[in-house]
Amino acid sequence: MPPELAVGQTVDFTIRYEHGQMTAVSTNAPLIDHFLEKIRLTRSLHTWINYAHDLKVFFTTLGLPLEHIDRHSCLRFMQQQEQAGLSSLTINRRLAAVSSLFSELSLLDPESFPRNPVSPDRGGRAPRTATLSLYRKQPDRLPDVIDQKDLERFFGTLPTWRDRTLILLMWISCLRISDYIG
Repeated sequence: MPPELAVGQTVDFTIRYEHGQMTAVSTNAPLIDHFLEKIRLTRSLHTWINYAHDLKVFFTTLGLPLEHIDRHSCLRFMQQQEQAGLSSLTINRRLAAVSSLFSELSLLDPESFPRNPVSPDRGGRAPRTATLSLYRKQPDRLPDVIDQKDLERFFGTLPTWRDRTLILLMWISCLRISDYIG
């Protein structure tokens, strides 16, 4: 049985920090608490922190109860974020948190939350090229190409063959430093 919905109340977030690190988040909406706990248990710590922050921004900006969120309110949120000077990447990331929330709500309570306001299901009616999603088109991000001389100079600074081999392995495998260290 899904948690009871605090009907008609705007969503308030309480975030607790210890030693500069977010340790807990709660709201006055049990369904959002359920969603954030699911994210905490199934995703990385950073994803949980980002989703909590993005949902707080979303609900604080709109000032609407959970059950009043619809496509129009999502568009209004996008306009406000654009007017605040935020990039398409940031707006899309925040919309992704909202979309994930409503996908989970649709599973928990399909009668109250039959569709996702950010990425509604096509229901097989719309052609594949038509998109119903609110995500903004983003420019393709291409990696910077390293000049051959700069690459040779960089490898020349590495003190051992072991270091050169590790850097080459990371580069060829597209590993980040955090992937290698972890």
